[in-house]
Amino acid sequence: MGPRWFVEGLAVVIANQGFGEDLHPKSADDALRPIDWTGRYAYAPAAASLRFFLKRAPVKTLIERAGTPDFETWLRKLPARPGKNSIGRL
Repeated sequence: MGPRWFVEGLAVVIANQGFGEDLHPKSADDALRPIDWTGRYAYAPAAASLRFFLKRAPVKTLIERAGTPDFETWLRKLPARPGKNSIGRL
């Protein structure tokens, strides 16, 4: 279904667990930084990254693209959509 950060971030956001709500990636590159999965708070950056991209594309589109080999390249090219947030479409 996609990279681990996407799957785990999606699970956190869908479950409304709140991890990473205080983290705000400033760019796609920032949101796509590798996550240390051995760390205690690994799910927080995964959820923050997903929330970052949910502001740029609908969740359905993200899920459809997640399994493609160029997913992260595609994410880096998404334009910002100020004022819109796709989280409500889950």
